[in-house]
Amino acid sequence: MVATTVTTTTTTAVTADPTAVAFIWTALVVIAMVILMVSKELAAASESPRARNFARLTNVGLVPLAFALFGIAAARFISSF
Repeated sequence: MVATTVTTTTTTAVTADPTAVAFIWTALVVIAMVILMVSKELAAASESPRARNFARLTNVGLVPLAFALFGIAAARFISSF
């Protein structure tokens, strides 16, 4: 009985709808970018040197997320043809 449950769960996880998985990744990337952009703008508006340093360091996270978002958009555009 346990083997059947594990097999069914594994099969369901492996054969998940690829569009749903892509949507989840896209949503996570967009949410992370929004959070980083808001925190960067709030830190940049601060007078504190530590906050301004944080604002500069958030580019380390924003640049890869921007590339990931561009890659996801390009993959969706290419797969639509």
